[in-house]
Amino acid sequence: MTILKAVNKAYDRYYGENDSHVVLKTARARNSFGSAPGVVLDESKDGFGVLARHYEIQEALRPLFGKGSPVEPSIGDHPDFEHLRAPRTTEYSPITTLFMDMEGSTRLGLIYDPEKVFRIKNAVIRAAIDIIKSFDGHVHRIMGDAVMAYFGSRGQSVENGAIDALNCAATLRALFVHLVDSQLPEMANDQLGIRVGVDYGPKEKVLWGPYGYPGMEEVTATSFHVDVASKLQHAAGRNQIMIGHSLRSLLDVPDLLLEKKTVVKNGETREEPYVLPNYLGADGMPVNYRKYLLKWEAYLATTKLASAAPTLVGLSGEQLRVNIGVVDVHSDASISHTYQPSARMLPKRRQLMFDVQIPCQLRLPIAIDFRVENHGTEAGRVENNGDHSDRQEKTRNGDLRCVHWESTLYRGLHYLNIMVSSQGKRVLASRLGIWVE
Repeated sequence: MTILKAVNKAYDRYYGENDSHVVLKTARARNSFGSAPGVVLDESKDGFGVLARHYEIQEALRPLFGKGSPVEPSIGDHPDFEHLRAPRTTEYSPITTLFMDMEGSTRLGLIYDPEKVFRIKNAVIRAAIDIIKSFDGHVHRIMGDAVMAYFGSRGQSVENGAIDALNCAATLRALFVHLVDSQLPEMANDQLGIRVGVDYGPKEKVLWGPYGYPGMEEVTATSFHVDVASKLQHAAGRNQIMIGHSLRSLLDVPDLLLEKKTVVKNGETREEPYVLPNYLGADGMPVNYRKYLLKWEAYLATTKLASAAPTLVGLSGEQLRVNIGVVDVHSDASISHTYQPSARMLPKRRQLMFDVQIPCQLRLPIAIDFRVENHGTEAGRVENNGDHSDRQEKTRNGDLRCVHWESTLYRGLHYLNIMVSSQGKRVLASRLGIWVE
């Protein structure tokens, strides 16, 4: 099932399920009732009800980002820190936080009756939860038409947790607009949207512990970076994503994916580079914490989602099919695993094999151009950022496959641009993102 069909199907089912009062249980509630992972309970049936799997979105999205089988939905305490409840202790640990809310949803109450408003909001929130789980995010809270989620766990690097959050934010933005256009056309043209804020908190600045008292408590994170993720969400405009400087620095996000927020005052356009209010630090000086708008479409166009659903990022027509194999030059030089574009960090000194398949027969001669575009601090220290190009030519009919090799050398997000020409005219192109640690 394609991702667009999966999202539409999930929305339709969630919208209709409000008739049956289907309730998503918390992880602890599911365990206490003994229900299987990945199920919901239809409480309108005998208390325990009918078990039904709801995995369409995860099954469509996760393979595009190198993820495994669907994961069980849950809400509340982050699983890595549930142990802090019993002894009521605290500990420091890094996390990336995402806030998302629906913007313009108040107008729904002017158009529809309360029951339909509830159906719409609840279906959207459920779809958002599915998307968050597709990127291994943990839903911490649902607040009306807003969701707070954590990304990162002890089993992965902080960089990959942050990349998951970035990929989730961009995917939420793309799929939400698709949902509105297809399911709520009367609210299209930016009348109903979402705002997303994301930031990363390093270990020394994030304290986890239980708030409240036994029986009425939750384990959550205390950090400027958790709080500021909410402020970034509020600072974003409709259908925009705002990230904080800590996240940008952690991943060395390229400048070409970021822009500054601007505001108009007294007829004059001004930049608004810092989170507002611009708080004073312990030294009595403004903290000047920078915020950036993410050019989500340009970013998402470098992922596998762009070839799976090109219309989401403004693309059309046939797309190149590119498989990426990873070779550890320190081992037996065989392909150890595959890599999905922009999905996670790769170690340095790995060889990447790009297996390119042209999806249709073209007129000869055919030329395939490969252009490497490096970014980041490390690449900036070498001549021309280490950028380079290569070309392969095809002169025989039926020869629709070629292989190209590259190495992972510099930290940051880099691109391999692939352009296919037929008789001197460009006909196909692909831009693949490669994160390097």
